[in-house]
Amino acid sequence: MGKTLILVLVIMCVLMPRPGHAQEAKAALAGVTKAMGDPKALQYTASGTLWQLGQSAYPGAQWPRFNIKSYTRAVNYDTASMRDEVVRTQGENPPRGGGVQPVIGEQRQILLVSGTHAWNQAGENAVPAPAAAADRVLQLWITPHGAAGRRQEDDRDLFCGAWPAQSQGARQRE
Repeated sequence: MGKTLILVLVIMCVLMPRPGHAQEAKAALAGVTKAMGDPKALQYTASGTLWQLGQSAYPGAQWPRFNIKSYTRAVNYDTASMRDEVVRTQGENPPRGGGVQPVIGEQRQILLVSGTHAWNQAGENAVPAPAAAADRVLQLWITPHGAAGRRQEDDRDLFCGAWPAQSQGARQRE
């Protein structure tokens, strides 16, 4: 019993993180940020195909396909905001499954997040999308520049609580 306890304690001591590891991680992140640069904002565009997740006509069938004519994501790290603009067209005739089909002509989707607030733009109207906020904030901060550059500003975990989606003023008050 005593030898087992000592063996378990030795193993725990070996496996426990040490304070020096946190400093090594900060240095590594600083190196990554220096190598990539530290932009305040970025934008990228794409086109291709989208398969609407979980919207098949029946179990085991492929998901509905849409053509993505254009996709633009604009990220601003200083304001913790992101804007996605997607233009999609019908990918299958006849349409199969869900995913708001059929799409007649082009369908434009604008999806936004700022801080902890998410909304969709429908014409001139802003439609709140609180259920999408956590996912959009996550997408904002898991970009390479978001995860490496902004992680150094605070020791809290990126994916816990509202940080970094809190306003700068809220972080300064803590």
